[in-house]
Amino acid sequence: MMVLSSLKRFLDPKGHELECRLSDLIERAVEFGLRSEDAASARELLEHNEGGLALDTVLTQLYEYSVPVDNNFIEDSLAIAVSMKIDPIAYKFIYEQLPK
Repeated sequence: MMVLSSLKRFLDPKGHELECRLSDLIERAVEFGLRSEDAASARELLEHNEGGLALDTVLTQLYEYSVPVDNNFIEDSLAIAVSMKIDPIAYKFIYEQLPK
């Protein structure tokens, strides 16, 4: 696995960076209260090169379970979406998770 990760980093540095950013976002979501089974699903999607679905899973489940997040988390999430060419408007609902 380590060899494959190193090879991927060499062959696709931008993809590797995005994968690292998504992995970090998942861990931060867990700290906010994302359920462990949802985090596991997002990690599995990420392992199978489904970054868009991983991001969608994280943000949707945080919203579904009314897990509060901070503005930095939202900004990072939307920046990741933009880097994957996903319209950030698709995730405008996540702003509802900011503490009132």
